Amino acid sequence: MVEVDNTELIEALLAGPHTARNAAVYKRTRPRPVATVDEPLSVAESLPLIDTSEPANNPKNQPPQNERDNGQVAEWSTPAFETWWESMHVVPRSFVFGNLLSSQSAPVEIYSAFRRLSQNYTSFVNNGGAGISISGQPGFPFTFVPQSDGGLTLSVEVSTSGQPVVDTTLDWVFSTVPQTVKTPISLKRVVLFSIQPELPYTERLQWLTDVLEHVDGSEQRISARKSPRQIFEWNFIMEDGPERAFYQNILFDWQARIFGLPMWDELTRVTSAVTASDTTITVQSTAFADYRVGGLFLIFTDKNTFDVLELDSTPGPTSLVSTSGTNNSYPTGTFVMPLRTGTAKSQISSSRFISGDANTKILFTVDDNDVDLADLSAWNSYNGKLLIDGCNSVRGQMSETFVQDIIEIDNPVGLYSLSSPWPNGKRISQLALLAKGKEGIWNVRQMLYAIRGKQTSFYADSFTKDFTIDADIAAGTLIDVANVGYTQFVQSRQPRNVIRIQYNNGDPDDLREILSSAEVDATRESLTLDSSVAAHTEAEVKKISYVEKVRFDSDNILIRHEIGDTTTRTTSPIKTVFD
Repeated sequence: MVEVDNTELIEALLAGPHTARNAAVYKRTRPRPVATVDEPLSVAESLPLIDTSEPANNPKNQPPQNERDNGQVAEWSTPAFETWWESMHVVPRSFVFGNLLSSQSAPVEIYSAFRRLSQNYTSFVNNGGAGISISGQPGFPFTFVPQSDGGLTLSVEVSTSGQPVVDTTLDWVFSTVPQTVKTPISLKRVVLFSIQPELPYTERLQWLTDVLEHVDGSEQRISARKSPRQIFEWNFIMEDGPERAFYQNILFDWQARIFGLPMWDELTRVTSAVTASDTTITVQSTAFADYRVGGLFLIFTDKNTFDVLELDSTPGPTSLVSTSGTNNSYPTGTFVMPLRTGTAKSQISSSRFISGDANTKILFTVDDNDVDLADLSAWNSYNGKLLIDGCNSVRGQMSETFVQDIIEIDNPVGLYSLSSPWPNGKRISQLALLAKGKEGIWNVRQMLYAIRGKQTSFYADSFTKDFTIDADIAAGTLIDVANVGYTQFVQSRQPRNVIRIQYNNGDPDDLREILSSAEVDATRESLTLDSSVAAHTEAEVKKISYVEKVRFDSDNILIRHEIGDTTTRTTSPIKTVFD
């Protein structure tokens, strides 16, 4: 039972019945209980609230007394009676179906709170249009005896056919004491774009970062977007005939509306046959996929046989529990995957083959990507930051750019001079991460969410041979390398003050900071490290490279899905920083 504060009402009663009647009116200044389709309130929980503020006493502005919003009381009514008694009630008070991809239903209860008078239910007005109906309706007129639900078993049935957006009321008309109860109903119909895209296809994660660069080249970076925008560029080869016609007709009518987008790269399969009305789906694995409690997932056979369900829980690594049962039955091996909603770009390109088949390219932008997947537990770290020390899988040639803020002074006729407020230059290069298997792909995705585009710096191997050993390494903090001008030009300055020594005898890599350096002679220089390394022969040293502190130099991270859910290539430019 909803608790109501009647302090002011009691005070008004003490002042006189007329004052009490005018003082207790319903103005919705307190929140009412909210019922959803999945969790309708019981009649007892749905008592409307009253407000004891002063009413507007202008009868000319009063709405018709026989019409009201569901669960609300007219300003001129007697609160103790029309709040609950001597009124008809429809529970739940509203229907919020959200994004609708498959047919749904919700139970309805009509209750007569008249204490002595029977009430006739005479008609129902469906303002929602096609695709919305009430099952279990009685023949009209139907009589409710006092304080009863009439023994009716009603439900609101909604289908995917009808107007794309519904935001209106269902009107229940009663006539003995004329009264129309209005129940709000809202939904957005979503069309499942069910054809599987061709490989390879691309995905982009787009952050938005404000980079504030100081005069000395250091930066302050502010992320302006909570979650990245997720954009898929999919190619579809459609066979000439019913398939091509079906999807082109979808685009004809639905291009500016919401689509259901299966996450094909995160699919798994049913391992135990599903029977219609089942709520527990047993699958190969729910790991390394973005299944969200409260979100949607898809069981899919073809465009005519599928179920879109809301995820209630994932009680184990191989099971999904939905909030409602399936409409269809499915055999072992059926596809299961997360489902997102999104929109298509305003212009879609397509080309026709001589055979008549069509190749259609569509860019879909996901509109429900408000999720934080950040996790770096699967990655190495250095100085408390992510360390990228695997392979740089750039195809072909890797571009490099060396930048420095240079101030030029030239008045065309005098001396020419230049200087830089930066301590040294920065390097821009390319980073490409090849991920194989669902776990590897998932680890990369979690890393991208943690780094957030340009915002967060990390360490990355330069993937080049920056130093060459020309003698055996003795145990200790000194190593001799071929003279490459490090002492003269770099002088242990960031971001070229950390090195990675790799060995080919199975020993783990050594990451060390260079504290200082000195020229031994014209062909050799000596590096002093922050901690000791073990003795190794010259032949055992595979490579010595810089480990630079960098950031992504783009908020637009490209993920190329090359072999379904088994291989992706993530690419972005990176830039060294002075953090």
